[in-house]
Amino acid sequence: MSKIFHSHLGWIWSNWGDQMLARGVHNLMLDYLSISENDIGGEPIVHWNKETAHSISNNFKVFIMGGGGMIDQDGFIGTKEFFDELTIPFIVYGVGYNVFRPAKHLSQGTLEKLKYVQSKTVYFSVRDDGSKEDLIQDGFQVIESPDPAFFCSERWNFPKTNPFKQKYALINTAGDCLDSRYKINNVTHSDFCWRVGLITDFLLNKGYKVYFTQHVPFDAFCFTTMKWRPDQVSILDFETMEKNGLSWIKNASLAISMRGHAQIIPISLGVPTISWSTQDKNLGIMKKLHLEDWNLDVNMDNVKFVQATKNLILRAEVEKDLLRKKYEVEICKRKMIADSEWKNIKALVSL
Repeated sequence: MSKIFHSHLGWIWSNWGDQMLARGVHNLMLDYLSISENDIGGEPIVHWNKETAHSISNNFKVFIMGGGGMIDQDGFIGTKEFFDELTIPFIVYGVGYNVFRPAKHLSQGTLEKLKYVQSKTVYFSVRDDGSKEDLIQDGFQVIESPDPAFFCSERWNFPKTNPFKQKYALINTAGDCLDSRYKINNVTHSDFCWRVGLITDFLLNKGYKVYFTQHVPFDAFCFTTMKWRPDQVSILDFETMEKNGLSWIKNASLAISMRGHAQIIPISLGVPTISWSTQDKNLGIMKKLHLEDWNLDVNMDNVKFVQATKNLILRAEVEKDLLRKKYEVEICKRKMIADSEWKNIKALVSL
């Protein structure tokens, strides 16, 4: 019988970053809870009812909900019926307050539900992207954990040498919730793709091959509006990311990232990273990493945005070794925090 039921809080079927979040929590459990792969079971929960709670309680010793930006102004996943019937230790780990602009305060109903869920847990934490500060403003006190994606590459079997044998840059352009990402920031889709086109051409002239990465199948929408030679610009589609995304990222020379985990994962692998933010969480994680000068907000003027990105590309080429050392320091800090809190979590559960 598996000891831990791990249910990821995100769109694990269609979001590669959410898959890496789940992998990060999985790795932390293996590192600190004295368990094996066979001791971890579970899957995303579809029916949050008492029958599901009984099944989990009868077949597992611990229930962990971990990873994912699933706290928003519209609510929090799960039902009171489910949480009332759960009889084993319950942990919520590293979830995020994931809102689009203009940011709103939590409704009273959502706040009450969060406090209720927290009262049922032995440990409840949010990820380090500004979620803690946002929730405190709404009257919700909570622990801050390193985002689980920082630990997703542990146990990954990386090739000993670069199998791709080329200099390349990765660009992630989030293609879902377009109005919330662009219109609210006073940027049209066509304007944004115009920007991306100029930046891509700049990278090509600098000798990079460029890959657009699909963290969700909707990403890389700008690629379809442009005409580049396939030997210069290609897509790493969702299937490729699922199979080998970590290796593609680790061997990149540069990452330009719009999604939160398109920022975190390259940084965790030592790849110079430029953040394009459409949500406050994008800037939030860069501030926590002391890298806010590597973040550009998409609501900038078109020409200024393109020039600022070009400047950061040039700077990344000069400062790449310094950046990697800075990343190492920040990752080390997060490993120390994780070490402390997972030793605490282990003492709270009986396996």
